[in-house]
Amino acid sequence: MPTVQETREGIAQNDALYAMHFSGHSRLTRDLALLDGMLASARQLLQDAREAKGEARKELLATVQKQIELYGSERTAIAEAKRAVGPAGVAVAQVIERSSYAAHRYTRHFANQERGSRDAGMLLDVITELQAMKDEVDVHRQTLSDDGFADDVEVLERRIDLFLKERRAIAEARTEDTRDAQSGVLARAANTMFALYREGFAGQKRVSRRPELLARMIESLEDIRDRMEALVAQGFHDDQHDRNHEIVLGRIEAWQTEVDAIREARRAAALPDLVDELWTAAQAELATYGEHFAGMTRKTRDLDKLRGICDRLDEIERQLTALAQVQAWTELDRHLSTTRDALSLYQREYDEIVKAQAS
Repeated sequence: MPTVQETREGIAQNDALYAMHFSGHSRLTRDLALLDGMLASARQLLQDAREAKGEARKELLATVQKQIELYGSERTAIAEAKRAVGPAGVAVAQVIERSSYAAHRYTRHFANQERGSRDAGMLLDVITELQAMKDEVDVHRQTLSDDGFADDVEVLERRIDLFLKERRAIAEARTEDTRDAQSGVLARAANTMFALYREGFAGQKRVSRRPELLARMIESLEDIRDRMEALVAQGFHDDQHDRNHEIVLGRIEAWQTEVDAIREARRAAALPDLVDELWTAAQAELATYGEHFAGMTRKTRDLDKLRGICDRLDEIERQLTALAQVQAWTELDRHLSTTRDALSLYQREYDEIVKAQAS
């Protein structure tokens, strides 16, 4: 018979699963099979609580019964919501939820930041991804008899428009002011790229990295190089600028070697091995979050660390999504679902930490 402590741990585990996979999510995107498993676990815990001795018995029974009631009512609500919109509506909701991942990159990397120092290539990537999602949503909506997604689509359209304007503003910020000021902006833009590399690639296994990301980062660094060289061609001379230019040239060369090595590592990996590596990388991020953020005081948390966790999970989600589109595999779907739900949770926590530290 399980001990009281073991029963409490089982209850806590169910609470954690519910917080990650159901709280704050659209019911249309939720997995009923996962909730059924949690209901089965809660019913077993109820039996364990009935067999408990002493004062703890009443407390455990009340807690588990509340879990069963919550999960049961939530299951009914999810099933009814999905029936009301049909498969096309569920597909729209899934795309809308995924669009939050791309949009939150803007929050993490552009909101309240010096424009000239930002990675314009990343913003273009966000815009391209959101536009593709908008097109996908439009296709699904054509088959809906009762379209209740107008507000979600309007938010998506506003984000695309905002990000397009922001990208133009970033380009303008790199050409305004004196040549000396432009040189400083370009140096800070290069430092932004170097930080992105440290967060996304340094110390990570190559097979779990997305080569398209590094290729895009190389393009951004090449743009910075070209703008640095344009200043020199205009007659700007500065020793620090020259040193920064040499550093940028060296990083471009090193990153090109690295992206070739990543592509080779991925070509050599069988699909199950690639999925295992991505899931191992995701689990490492979940563990880091648990160690540094779960249950911690928000005002004292390291926002840069959480930004890195979100960025790396975001990249893993994109890779798992691409694999799931060409390979039907239950284990892959489970890994993708957990990665997405963790990313959603961490993004919400990121926003809450920003609020807490601003107050």
